[in-house]
Amino acid sequence: MIEKKLMKQSLIYFLLYGVCLVFIASISVPIWQKLLHLTSINAERLHQWLFISLHFIVALVGIYLFLPKIKTSWSAIKKRPVFSLALVIITMIAIVISNMLLVTATSDNQSTINTMITQNSGLYQVFFIITIVIMGPINEEFIFRQCLIGQLSIYLPKYILLLISSLLFGFIHVDNITDIMQALPYIANGLIIGFVYIKTKDNILISMVAHILNNFLSLLLL
Repeated sequence: MIEKKLMKQSLIYFLLYGVCLVFIASISVPIWQKLLHLTSINAERLHQWLFISLHFIVALVGIYLFLPKIKTSWSAIKKRPVFSLALVIITMIAIVISNMLLVTATSDNQSTINTMITQNSGLYQVFFIITIVIMGPINEEFIFRQCLIGQLSIYLPKYILLLISSLLFGFIHVDNITDIMQALPYIANGLIIGFVYIKTKDNILISMVAHILNNFLSLLLL
């Protein structure tokens, strides 16, 4: 019964993520102009605020759906706080080393983020940074770790799912799916975070914190 409920919740979240953050958020500015008869400036503003709003909505829905899982993860952390902190630090070190070895140039994804931050100010800039640093990682941990690894492990071995989720995690961060060199660092990060997720018995909070810290560090280095 519990497994069926979790599968239903994961399916709901998977569909919500796909519709909101893959389909709607990827609709280009020119398409919004034509659909709603907007000026280029207004269409750009709509596109930007939709990106932020949808990330917040999907993250909040995810927290609601997976709240029992979050509570279980928090209970495990409270039992071994020093170990959990050390694990997050080790994960961060592994990610930094991976990035040093694999990142050869600024990716299109990083360039886009840098442009969005430098060309905007005020309230939008604040919410955009919160989205990139916190809401994005929350959503990605729910979809790539909780749904694809944690939930589907009743059908496939976790390490096969780790490879699949890491590949998807990598290619969702590049504009051109054929650009393997830009996707490679993200694939490696997915493997590292996913491995930690599996080894901590699907502790979604540890992987989430590591992901948030990685995005925060990446933002500081832009």
